[in-house]
Amino acid sequence: MIETSTSNQRPSRRSMDPVDLWVNATPTPAADQEQYTSGAQPKSAFWRSFSQLSPTDQTETMRKIVLQWPYAKEYYAAVLPRVIMPGMTFVSAALIARPVIKTFLLPIASRANRAPILVAATTASMAQYAMDSFFVQRVLDTDQSVCAQCLTLRRVALTVAAGIFLPAFSFPYLCAYLAERGQQMKVPVLKSSSDLLALGIIGSKDVWRMRLMAPLLAAHILIGTAATYSQLWARDRIIPTLEDDPELFRTLLVKSEESPIASLEKYVGSLPLLRWFTDKK
Repeated sequence: MIETSTSNQRPSRRSMDPVDLWVNATPTPAADQEQYTSGAQPKSAFWRSFSQLSPTDQTETMRKIVLQWPYAKEYYAAVLPRVIMPGMTFVSAALIARPVIKTFLLPIASRANRAPILVAATTASMAQYAMDSFFVQRVLDTDQSVCAQCLTLRRVALTVAAGIFLPAFSFPYLCAYLAERGQQMKVPVLKSSSDLLALGIIGSKDVWRMRLMAPLLAAHILIGTAATYSQLWARDRIIPTLEDDPELFRTLLVKSEESPIASLEKYVGSLPLLRWFTDKK
């Protein structure tokens, strides 16, 4: 008779008791447990120090570092998108404002009617810059985990909203005011929110018939996508450099405090009228 080895025998129910396994287990440190369960790589000394700052301070610090970055490729890859996107929004809003003005029978050649176009374009570009700084740039400049696809979709949506939908639905109200004041056409009195919504829809109906609408939409999508991946590429190059060379990080911070931009910020903050706002902030 062949005897079965003890190694092939099933363990008893007592040895498989979950309570015994938990009591006899070796405790895992909290940091190692979090790293093990999340699968994340341990952060470097730079990130550990940088993470101690508040999100506002992280954004301000990273902005100063990028503006003083000594390598041209990373510098332009990080800075140019923040200039190109508001410029594209300005051009897009100015083109969208032209058919809206025609809807309200306002002559485009008139100098008095060129100013509203500039106001609409400037407002749209400022809105794009503000929304992009809050919803996209703050993620890139802090220690938050970055999802490239999510960030791209968010930036494209904000760019399209600020460059196309915002001027298309907001500019008719300004044109209606100018038409009523100049007596080019009689604008109905707005008595309810439905009348207000109808004015925006009717005033923007010629915008969606523009031949340039499809190219403008494609340009916003292309520029938003390229800008996101450009800044992500620069981020992936700047952060490892700062991790490997902590002295460069301190040098750039000191240099940023001596730059003309920092001097201008200190001067503006010293003004009595603006000091109240900075103190409140």
